[in-house]
Amino acid sequence: MLAKPLVSIIIPTYNRAELIGETIDSIISQTYKNWECIIVDDGSTDHTAEVIENYCNKDTRIKYYVRKKKYMAGGNGARNYGFDLSKGEYVQWFDSDDIMLPNKINDDVQEAIKYNLDFVISSGYSSNFNLKNLRKKVITINDDLYINYTTWQTEIFLPSLFFLKQFISKFDLFDETLSRGQENEFFSRVFFLSRNLAKYKVSRKYNYIYRQHGGNKKTNQKKSYVSSYIKSFAYLSLVNMERGFKIKNKEVLNFHFNNLKKYFFLSLNNKDIKVSKFIYLNLTKKLLATNLKIGIIFCIVGFCSFIKGQTPYKLKKTLANYSL
Repeated sequence: MLAKPLVSIIIPTYNRAELIGETIDSIISQTYKNWECIIVDDGSTDHTAEVIENYCNKDTRIKYYVRKKKYMAGGNGARNYGFDLSKGEYVQWFDSDDIMLPNKINDDVQEAIKYNLDFVISSGYSSNFNLKNLRKKVITINDDLYINYTTWQTEIFLPSLFFLKQFISKFDLFDETLSRGQENEFFSRVFFLSRNLAKYKVSRKYNYIYRQHGGNKKTNQKKSYVSSYIKSFAYLSLVNMERGFKIKNKEVLNFHFNNLKKYFFLSLNNKDIKVSKFIYLNLTKKLLATNLKIGIIFCIVGFCSFIKGQTPYKLKKTLANYSL
């Protein structure tokens, strides 16, 4: 019979009074019972605290905290604080509007112990606000987890990953300075640094529901131009392009090179000179050091674009024809 180690379920929340009860109910309904649920409030102004405290009074496994000031505002500061409070042998970060299906924790624990894994990647469903129109989010890995993930061939949501705490403690946690893409930054960094070393398994069982709705930041981020979001995305692509050079992988290099060109044109056309210069200076420096021809072309195209205030179509088309 397999052991029953403690699992820490860490949930950041902000103004989720109308939804977090469903999330907590789904955790209480887990067939696996040896867990602690650490909920960290990022400064809610609705009655989230009251809802959670009612659950805490009924079930001592549920614990409510307010994010301390030493952690930056935002979901990632709350996630990092929750991790520092956790006592479990395994860690499951979860969101306050998503749903755990009953066997989620049990299945992940069984897989992790049976195969002595550093982490389990489980599949799940996405849904609309009312948890209808379920769509399977199938996870497939072809050869290299880092390459698949960073080139968006494999979509992995936060509820998918179930970590051995001893393993994930070796890494810096979520980057609290980023406005967007924090999960992507964390996962891609962990997958890269543990590349060919980490022991993991992809579970084919569908054990969570990822809710997509109007209040979900990820589904709203494309509706308007937000400077801090684009800078965060550009930073992630710069970092991953550097990794592409290190592992000499053209797929990674060109995926993020194309992203950076897109972000450069987008920021410039939105008159965001600060972000367009950030991309221009960092990308030009990297290209000149690694591919002189393309570096010179991008340097010229970028300079002409700043003078015009936007990228002329012919120059943009010329640059689009080059790859690393």
